[in-house]
Amino acid sequence: IRTLARVVSASKPSWLVAIAAKETVRRLARWPRCVLIEVETRCNLRCPWCNLILDVSRKRRESMPLSDFTRILKKVSGRITALTFIRTGEPLVNPDILEMLAAARRRNLMVTLNSNLATITREKAKALAQIAPHRIVCTLISAEPQEYEAKQVGAVFEQTLSNIATICAEKRKLRRHFPIVEAQLIATKTSVKQIEQFERVVRQIGCDAAYVKPMRVDNSRFEDDEYRTLHIDDLPMRHEVCNYELNKQGRPVLKHLGACPQEENIFVTVDGDVHPCLFAEAESKPFGNLLVDDWRTVWKMRGLSKTKRNLLHNRGASMCQTCVPSREISLEVGIESVGLVRST
Repeated sequence: IRTLARVVSASKPSWLVAIAAKETVRRLARWPRCVLIEVETRCNLRCPWCNLILDVSRKRRESMPLSDFTRILKKVSGRITALTFIRTGEPLVNPDILEMLAAARRRNLMVTLNSNLATITREKAKALAQIAPHRIVCTLISAEPQEYEAKQVGAVFEQTLSNIATICAEKRKLRRHFPIVEAQLIATKTSVKQIEQFERVVRQIGCDAAYVKPMRVDNSRFEDDEYRTLHIDDLPMRHEVCNYELNKQGRPVLKHLGACPQEENIFVTVDGDVHPCLFAEAESKPFGNLLVDDWRTVWKMRGLSKTKRNLLHNRGASMCQTCVPSREISLEVGIESVGLVRST
């Protein structure tokens, strides 16, 4: 809500009118609010966390070309109000990512980039500030350099902070509100003890917002000893941000099922396949492909609308039972912006 309020206050009236009109039509038609799009399956890091969660072996290709992205964007942009470049791979590895971000910004969408921001050049960091997606979200596994570099293998803690600081500084130099730069700390047994340190660090480098984000676990991977060590055994069970508890069988279950955190999103893979949410790919067949199918075919004729309504909204599918709701701790790190120009 706070991020949305900042976007509204910083945007030009013409953009707000366009987005409000699209939102009205979207709600009446009961379309999803946001498309999570995977434009890259390769990553610049080799984190054991992701390697145990994400299965990219079934993908037909590594990167989505700009031409395919443009085709999908044209089909969905009139139905949704937000587009998020999601991290299954690292979006910034895609050679066309800057053009993709710029194209999405021209479509009157609220654009979010999820990135580790670990290995980009200074020039690319400045380019991101100039293109100005509405949000850039960087997730850190730890606020301690040694632990961060051990878990986000291939990244250097100080370099990641420098990249974030460059984007923030360039944005202020351009006197713009966007991008809103957000840092997220994954809640583990060790990181919840680093919250104050994390808050100081992100304030120093100029982030607009910071959160402590709950970790999600996957019960289907429970029998994997390495997965358990890295995920289930690292849950900060007694901390307020953790929404899990262990049942009698030692499996994590949600304390409060809550609303589906993905209820207004759909997920489009690098191949163009459409799934009900980011975590449904392993358990559901695609509801069509936006490279060959039109929107009506995917949303209505293939049953995606009904599935979103009957399964995900009610948390009825097996994949929904341990999916953590959006329960985050917001930290007060924002910098007051003075004399900035309104953004389109």
